[in-house]
Amino acid sequence: ALAHYEKGVEILRARDQVQASAIATLLSNSAQCFLKLKWPDRAKKSASMAIATIRHVQDESFDQSKLFFRRAMANEQLGDFGMAVDDMARALRQAKQSDLSLAEQHRLKGEVDRLKKLKASDEERSTKKKKEQENEQTAEIQRVQ
Repeated sequence: ALAHYEKGVEILRARDQVQASAIATLLSNSAQCFLKLKWPDRAKKSASMAIATIRHVQDESFDQSKLFFRRAMANEQLGDFGMAVDDMARALRQAKQSDLSLAEQHRLKGEVDRLKKLKASDEERSTKKKKEQENEQTAEIQRVQ
């Protein structure tokens, strides 16, 4: 499927007149494939390219919630929880602007909350690790003296 999406993007870009939404949709689908293949860096790039394509033509009617959702999932896989929270919050805002179902909005809100917890946990773990390293350095200095 991924090869077909990428070929589709290549074909569309070769044309003179093409709707940005068609390219963005193919890039979004590519991002989903990359996520399933556990290639988050490529998923993030594909989703970002789709977002940039829509922004470039200033298409306010295109629902970008899936684009931000997929980029958030890529950021999560990459361990960048801050960006994941930001993108998921943007996905939720887009869903509200596009009048997506309340169930979908609720699901996205749950994802925002889940990612916020992951981010807080990651920050706590980093702080704890840094403190342990500082304590080890202090102990080493005391042993040397």
